[in-house]
Amino acid sequence: MATRADHSGWLIERPGLPHGNWDMIAANAARDLIHLQRPAALWFASPEIWIYQGRVRASAFRGPHRGASLILTDPGTLQLVAANGQGSLAHFSFSDATGWQGPVLLPGKAGGPPALIRSRFGNPGNLEVIVPKPDVGLAHYWRDGDASQPWHEATPPSADGHWSGVAVIHSSYGNLELVGVRDGELRHHWQAGAGGNWSNAVRVTNELYYGRPALIQSSFGQVGNFEVAASRYNGGLAHSWRNNDAPNMPWSDPTVFGRDVDGRQQLFEDVSLLQSSFGRLEAVARMLDGGLRHFRDGGGAPWEGPIDLLVPRGKHDE
Repeated sequence: MATRADHSGWLIERPGLPHGNWDMIAANAARDLIHLQRPAALWFASPEIWIYQGRVRASAFRGPHRGASLILTDPGTLQLVAANGQGSLAHFSFSDATGWQGPVLLPGKAGGPPALIRSRFGNPGNLEVIVPKPDVGLAHYWRDGDASQPWHEATPPSADGHWSGVAVIHSSYGNLELVGVRDGELRHHWQAGAGGNWSNAVRVTNELYYGRPALIQSSFGQVGNFEVAASRYNGGLAHSWRNNDAPNMPWSDPTVFGRDVDGRQQLFEDVSLLQSSFGRLEAVARMLDGGLRHFRDGGGAPWEGPIDLLVPRGKHDE
């Protein structure tokens, strides 16, 4: 099956037959941005073996970093937008021929990790970034898909509330859709087409959440359900989905997983989600101490995991 790649997480699967390599950009315990890759030839095991590809760094954009968002714009080009502790937003690109190039600084300041996608607006498709502001509300930036074009600021999706993180997709409805954590609430907004008005918020569940959530549109259902994974304030992760085939498109009650391991509460602050070429939902979550955990949707059974990620240190990652 084909995977949907138009989501704003920090974990992606490249095209491949029958499966592609996985890439990840994660903030480690020192808040450096590290590039990891898991070859498709490796079987899933515990711990999972990921190959260290190096840091993403530049003298004009220093850490510590709040987080990053990673997309693939063609088979060999990665696009990355990251935020650092000073509130700067920077865009990098990567190819095997050139390595990491950048940074190009975006206008405005960030109060949390960004969400980056390539939308279907424009040709070959605009880059869209939505990010928490340092004080209240969200900011929205976009750039024409042509790399020579500048970044612009758009109408913000929300002008109030303190947001810890957001996730964005360009849905099959033709809208930008975001799910974010605002003052502990998990909220959903959508934009009515390019440059359109943003909707009022819909609360996804009544629990309290923390950090940055993940949002994708899966292949489950006729239209494709919205799938959300988010870090719970009291520990663990929660998965909710919206039934886009039903007339009122209801959100499900959350399924909680990863709450404790060996009797110890697990606290997470960032989660990325994809539907892999195995047809399963795959979530990788970052713990407060910088550790990474992988969970797999059991297809009607409980989520499987956690699986620890074995990340060898690079010789220049001392």
